[in-house]
Amino acid sequence: MLSDSKRLRRISLCVVVALLALGLPVVASAATAAPTRTMTTPTPPHPPFSPPPSQPAPKGLEKVTQTSLVQHIQHVTWTVSTAGGLQPAKLQAQGRRICERWLKQTGKGQGGQVCLGGPEPGKSAARLFYSSSWNGPLKPITATVTRLGPDQVKAAFPPNQAGISYAKPVRSQVISAEVPIAKCEASQPAQNCQQTTAFTTTAMHVPVPVGCKATGAPFVTNGPTNKREVALTFDDGPWGAPPSMDFVNELAKLHVPGTFFEIGDQLNTYDRSGAIERAMLADGDMIGDHTWTHPDMTKLSAAQQTSQLESTANAIKQKTGGFTPCLFRAPYGAVDRSLENTARSLNFTTIQWNVDTRDWSTPGTPSIVNTAVNDSRNGSIIIQHFGGGPRYQTLAALPQEVAQLHKKGYQFVTVNQMLGDPTIYR
Repeated sequence: MLSDSKRLRRISLCVVVALLALGLPVVASAATAAPTRTMTTPTPPHPPFSPPPSQPAPKGLEKVTQTSLVQHIQHVTWTVSTAGGLQPAKLQAQGRRICERWLKQTGKGQGGQVCLGGPEPGKSAARLFYSSSWNGPLKPITATVTRLGPDQVKAAFPPNQAGISYAKPVRSQVISAEVPIAKCEASQPAQNCQQTTAFTTTAMHVPVPVGCKATGAPFVTNGPTNKREVALTFDDGPWGAPPSMDFVNELAKLHVPGTFFEIGDQLNTYDRSGAIERAMLADGDMIGDHTWTHPDMTKLSAAQQTSQLESTANAIKQKTGGFTPCLFRAPYGAVDRSLENTARSLNFTTIQWNVDTRDWSTPGTPSIVNTAVNDSRNGSIIIQHFGGGPRYQTLAALPQEVAQLHKKGYQFVTVNQMLGDPTIYR
């Protein structure tokens, strides 16, 4: 004898066969449907990061009314407006802060932030400060802070100065809060001491420089002395001891740019693919021409000088995929008026220096650091080397140089930025 359940399934099967034979649709019932499986999602070991929601401004705190973060070629521009006036120096003095903070571009969690702050002693211009975390220590970065009106401020800065990559979008919000922000956010309720805007996403793209334009004097030893800026320059690469990419990575880690003067004859040996050259430009560094074979250019004819410069410039253009340099540094610093004129006719500014670390003599990392820091002044061009011999001491000196010069209030720029020579992009 068949059980009731088996009999029911047999009858249902017969009905299905009959309907199919007639070309009629079949709808599965509870009796004929396949058994279902309940899926369970395992609990993650840590709860996912959730961006904090927006919060209105409490009474007595600057209310942010409008904000934007936009990429303009090599810079990111942050514009913020408040109700009732915006004075960065007053914010700092009264223990309040307005910052743009973002999530990590790679993965989830908190990223870095930039904050408006007052001027350095004896100056009037507001500054921009950066921290690699939302509640970490702040340090000034290279930025142009402009008042657009009594209630609006614009800050333009190179993204690598703030740990921002061109390769991925930035998801950020503005926070206006009492200082310290960490204490405010930990208070109950935090709404009493801070305002946060909703998160927005800024699209980013890698700018592609194709050249620069030589302007101003044809020969320079330093930049303007009315700006607290210095330029780190490196000669005689690319090289292999250490690999030149180590210098590029170290500068990126320190969020400062460098200017690299390259020997054309060494490009195929130490950077056959051009990866190092392209990384330099992608990180906001600048590439200059240091001749093809590193001769004393003053002992060559004008035609030979032209060949040395053009051969190297063409090699750099080929390795970078289109960039033509406009900065030239003469080997040994050997320059005369004829060479200056030849270089300028080829769209080059001849770059000398006024701070010589003598790192080529491998005097030791402390000596290199002391010279770079103690001899620097406003507009200094610092010469160091990333080739021509073992340059491990120079590489090791960079973190200390940058930290101590930052402590003295210096900002870091490329040579063409210091001179105001425009970079051309496609």
